[in-house]
Amino acid sequence: MSSSTGAFGGRHAALLVLLALCLAQQALVLRDGLASLLAAPDRLPRAGLVVAADGRVLSVGAGQVAGPLAGDRIVVVDGEPWQGRATLITTVAARRAGEELPLRVVREGRETAVAVTLQPRPVLGHGDRALLVVLVLLSPLLAIALGFGVAWVRPRDPLAWLLLLLLLGFTAMGELELIQRAAWPWPLRPIALFWRHALGTSWPFALFLFALRFPDRLPLDVRRPAFKWLLAGPLMIDAVVIGLYGVVAADFGAVATSFEAYAEAARLPRFVLTNLAIGSFFAITGYRMGTTRDADDRRRLRMLNFGATAALLPIFPLVLLNGIFGVPLATISPLYLVPALLALALLPITLAYVIVVERAMGISVVLRQGLQYALARRGIRVLQGIGAGLALTAGLGLALDPGLNRPRKIQAIATGVMFAVIVGRAGERVRRALDRRFFREAYDAERILSEVSEEVREIVDVRRLVDTLARRLSDALHASRLAVLLREGPFLQPALALGYGDGPPLAFDGNGPVARRLAEAKEPPRVYLDDPESWANQPAAAAERGQLQALGSELLLPLSTRSGLLGFLALGPKKSEEPYSPLDVRLLRSVAGQASLALHNAQLAEQVAAEVAQRARFTREVEIAREVQEQLYPRDLPRVPGLDLAGHCRPARGVGGDYYDFLSLDDGRIGIAIGDISGKGIPAALLMASLQASLRSQTIGGARGDLATLMGNLNRLIHDASPSNRYATFFYAEYDPSNGRLAYVNAGHNAPMLFRAGGGPPERLEVGGPVIGLLPIAAYVEGAALLRPGDALLGFTDGISEAMDPSDEEWGEERMAAAFEACAGLAAAPAVERMIEAADGFAAGAPQYDDMTVIVVRRS
Repeated sequence: MSSSTGAFGGRHAALLVLLALCLAQQALVLRDGLASLLAAPDRLPRAGLVVAADGRVLSVGAGQVAGPLAGDRIVVVDGEPWQGRATLITTVAARRAGEELPLRVVREGRETAVAVTLQPRPVLGHGDRALLVVLVLLSPLLAIALGFGVAWVRPRDPLAWLLLLLLLGFTAMGELELIQRAAWPWPLRPIALFWRHALGTSWPFALFLFALRFPDRLPLDVRRPAFKWLLAGPLMIDAVVIGLYGVVAADFGAVATSFEAYAEAARLPRFVLTNLAIGSFFAITGYRMGTTRDADDRRRLRMLNFGATAALLPIFPLVLLNGIFGVPLATISPLYLVPALLALALLPITLAYVIVVERAMGISVVLRQGLQYALARRGIRVLQGIGAGLALTAGLGLALDPGLNRPRKIQAIATGVMFAVIVGRAGERVRRALDRRFFREAYDAERILSEVSEEVREIVDVRRLVDTLARRLSDALHASRLAVLLREGPFLQPALALGYGDGPPLAFDGNGPVARRLAEAKEPPRVYLDDPESWANQPAAAAERGQLQALGSELLLPLSTRSGLLGFLALGPKKSEEPYSPLDVRLLRSVAGQASLALHNAQLAEQVAAEVAQRARFTREVEIAREVQEQLYPRDLPRVPGLDLAGHCRPARGVGGDYYDFLSLDDGRIGIAIGDISGKGIPAALLMASLQASLRSQTIGGARGDLATLMGNLNRLIHDASPSNRYATFFYAEYDPSNGRLAYVNAGHNAPMLFRAGGGPPERLEVGGPVIGLLPIAAYVEGAALLRPGDALLGFTDGISEAMDPSDEEWGEERMAAAFEACAGLAAAPAVERMIEAADGFAAGAPQYDDMTVIVVRRS
């Protein structure tokens, strides 16, 4: 069936106009009905006459001695010329009982003045009042709500409009004579009279046409569409004629005679055609129920047949009495008439259900749920409340008895409370026993689903959670297929599939139409691919219609938390072919809520475990890298008489990008290197290793003594072996022990400081060129200095000179130089340690953000 209301259009506008007209009439019907219930009898007088539309008096009630006689024709009512029944009715409505109403009648060819004494309306009994409430208030409001509600949500469905016609007929069919539409004002009066008489006789016509088109058109009607009008045509014509008769009888009495003759002559044919239409309804629905192959259509037809039978069977004897013997419904005992009319409400409710509901439930399911929750559960709870209230009332009454002492009063209250508790617990046991005895399947499903909600809450393993959830739901609901899809990256991937044979269902886009529908829908989306107006067949869902078809599900149950959609459960049709009931959906939503929280926690636990394992693995890898990097630093320092060497590097992380080295060259010279790779961590350490290898290869087989060329070669090698955003500051020097000459090239590094034995400010070794690795070709200049006895060279990286204290103040090169001067009497190794300690002392515990490297070369 359709599931979309569509955009507001002409059909909706017509519905609004029709609804306004209907409500206007119903307001006046309600006014007249309440007046009949509440007003004093003298405020609702009666003339005591039965008058034809042309003014002929058909019968006179008792007590009208000086009034008109049967056979007279009324021509004037209180000075107003006779137009129709409305002339008499409106005049009587404006007076009170006991007043004289002057009339002029034609009797035996002569016009005569007579008077009618208005009589009070008889007092309504309880049964009459109940009948009035049913016919004036309950039935019309139910019919209006159902008829217009269904037509509003199904504006393009002919069945919805037939249902509306049928229900509007119900609003007028049983209207009592107390409702005087002929007394209503113009222009509503002729419309209301036509409405009341035409629609009151049209409902069999609508019922017959409904049977021809439900759940789809009868093949015979498709082949021979004119055939139905052999029955529907006379019924429709009769309804129109009767409607016109109601109008002319009120205000055009002069032309009403022929209509009255038709109405009397058509009584028996109308009765036959009406019952033929009702019989055809049952015959057609019974035939369709036995021949249709669609399980849902079969359930709808069964429900329709059952509801129509239950609704029409009690009223059928009354229709026979009224149609054959002319017995007015008002003369039937309210003890039978009221329940019969209440049962009649089952027909519109059933018709609305089979039109609107997406998938119909079986009759046994509907009855079971209705009994279970209206009687077995709520009825027991009402009895529980009554029993507990009586126990507490009895206990309180004893407690207030002045003849009892205080201990006995306390005992009475305690006894009342105890009995109230006992009644409550006993009621729950009775309710559960009724569920187990009479509603075993529903009880088992509810029990299993409740257990699942509790069970999944404690599972923290995703695989076990998914497996438990899928299998328990399959056991509880007997679904033919069930799949669990969970978010993995940008997709919703199948985690488990039951009932799909070899091929599991396909994946869905995590931001696709199905995922958006699941995230936005307030209720679990139902999938009806055979419904052209279902959300699954709309253009927005076209991209994933193939996956939905392969999935073959009837209900999609989202698994979501506040953080978003985690996945969904796809439930295929039940093996019983019944749709998922509102109870099923309510329990499934509860299960999904618990499962979503458990799934979220399980996924977090897995992420934490994976992250811990990854961190442990990374820590181990960093430890290995640190051990490897330490092997790159010089372990056995060159031994040169009169020269003391030492160095130390402390990475900010496990591994770093600072580099220092001391090289023993073939001709007895000593190579001294210190550098700082851009960046930190593993990438910087890899480039540091590349720099160390390149330097050693150049010093072994490169240009001896030409440090500028050596640095240019290093620049090219590092540039070719590293990304464009990687470079290094680098200082390289070679010391000749024979003459104390120190040749060097500074490639953008912090200038090392040369401290003279005689004191004074340190000399900075700055000559060189740009950083290495940034440019493909760079030129460098070699510098030189003389290292005399007692002089010391301090090399460092910016991690030392730029160490910061907690207030973000840098240590600076001046403080660093002063700290080194304080190490004048120390050997190289202790001096290196003292410099690291001095930097840490200044930082005062502030985090170290850069690698720290210091080298000291002292000539003794």
